[in-house]
Amino acid sequence: MKLISALIASLLFVSVSAQTNSAASPVQPQALTRADKMPEFPGGFDSLNSFIARNLQYPKVEKVKGIEGITAVKFIVNTDGTITDITVPRKLTPACDEEAVRITKLFPRFIPGRHGGKPVKVWYPVAFNFVLPK
Repeated sequence: MKLISALIASLLFVSVSAQTNSAASPVQPQALTRADKMPEFPGGFDSLNSFIARNLQYPKVEKVKGIEGITAVKFIVNTDGTITDITVPRKLTPACDEEAVRITKLFPRFIPGRHGGKPVKVWYPVAFNFVLPK
């Protein structure tokens, strides 16, 4: 009986999701995961790393506890270079994850990605390495 109830509930969810998606507003082009020319931080990869190093504020509790590791964020670089849809697919601690998102929101406009010679939306990953000085 529980199995049947679960199946009915999942079918209802799929049905509602399909109806919601079909009534969506004008179609937005989806972001690519790869483009002929990937988006670029102004000044390149070294400038991106310098920007992160200058702005990173190690969370106090994590610093005291000696927590180190990597938080990875990904976001869409739009055709105008703006950043949207920030997500954290690789989490470390809530404070470190929030710090990575905070810094990502400070990024200047990127040089947009291009595919087929045209600007396109592209997902862009960035790793934030939280390492305490030795």
